[in-house]
Amino acid sequence: MHSPRGTGAEELAACFQADGCSAGAFDQVSEALSFLLEKMRGGDCLFCVGSLYLIGEIKEELAVLKPQKAL
Repeated sequence: MHSPRGTGAEELAACFQADGCSAGAFDQVSEALSFLLEKMRGGDCLFCVGSLYLIGEIKEELAVLKPQKAL
C-alpha cells in the first residue's frame, strides 16, 4: 500500500509467518491479486481486509480484471 502510515509488506508477512500462517509479500496490490486469483480453485474464497485506502486499491484492480476471475 502506498501510504507513509502503512506497514511494510515483508514485515506484515513475517508477523503472520511467525504465527504459523502461510503468507507472502508483494510490492503492488495488482501483483498480489493476480497471484492469488491464479491460485484459487472452485469454492475458494479470498478475504481482503485493511484500511479503506487498501480496499480502494483492491476495488480498482478488481474492476480491471476479467469479471469471471474477480468474482
